Amino acid sequence: MTRAQLEAWALRIVDRVVAGKPAEDARVELKTAWASTDPPAAARQLGGHANASGGEPVLWVIGVDERRAKVIGADLAEIANWMPQVSSHFEGRTPALLDNIAFDHSGLALVALLFDTSRIPYTVKIPRLKGISADLEVPWRDGNRTRSATHEDLIRILVPLSRLPEFEVVAGDMFINRADDGPAPRLRLAADLYVYPQTSDRVIIPFRRCSCRVVIPDWFDVTIENVALHPQKQPVRRIGGDGFENRSTSLTIDSTTSEAIIDGPGLLLLRTEPKPILDPLAIPMPDEVTATIYVRPAGCEVIAIVPVAMRRIEREEQNLFQWRAGASTGWN
Repeated sequence: MTRAQLEAWALRIVDRVVAGKPAEDARVELKTAWASTDPPAAARQLGGHANASGGEPVLWVIGVDERRAKVIGADLAEIANWMPQVSSHFEGRTPALLDNIAFDHSGLALVALLFDTSRIPYTVKIPRLKGISADLEVPWRDGNRTRSATHEDLIRILVPLSRLPEFEVVAGDMFINRADDGPAPRLRLAADLYVYPQTSDRVIIPFRRCSCRVVIPDWFDVTIENVALHPQKQPVRRIGGDGFENRSTSLTIDSTTSEAIIDGPGLLLLRTEPKPILDPLAIPMPDEVTATIYVRPAGCEVIAIVPVAMRRIEREEQNLFQWRAGASTGWN
């Protein structure tokens, strides 16, 4: 999701609040102020929201009062204190803050927070109170309230996770170059991923359920949705000797023009279409960049998130800039 899309989502939510319409849903939480909920309670609410979201990102908007249908306003600078305090009440991992923006509505500044919830389940620490022996809780959002997760809730989390393959980054390349037919720069990403299915069931990954996100601070935040996944292929002579055709070298992975088909562990090649971007020549390029790959198999309610950490390398002649992880993917 781009920052413009995040702002548009937040504005639609605030418009509903001001109009007196219900605005909170399974993916949205509204707060009047940073201090409207103390850090332990905020951690419990965020954990419950994340656990019940099915792996979808969730949006918190700070500075709006749904009950009074009124915009209050909030200061983005306060996130520097608020987020560490809330995170300290989680046990282990915390819903990652994907993005945060300040935006205006009704002449006041508000804050939108977008959280990644793909690494469910999240657990929070329970304050030590008399008569309570438990130390940890798996919270769950139920409508507008937060409660402890039940057996059924945990099954909803854990069964989809058991179907989610693991992905190991073998190699990665990111290029910025110019198209042959114009001066506009474009970005492309390639990654070689070794996939490990967690069950013996066939895994289908539709390309339309895959995307890649690259963020370079003070320059761009790009999401690439034209993604393809294929096994490694090599030319094989056709039967009858009439020319060659590319065939998969894997015994466990195949693909069509719209999906990858996985029957066991194997190497999967991810390639993106070129994405137009802002001209980078006036911006100092970082030595390290992390691209994030999102994969949601068919029939799976959770998303696999695969970070690809790359270092800048000496560019090839046709590229303006180039980064790499591990060995070369062989794509240029």
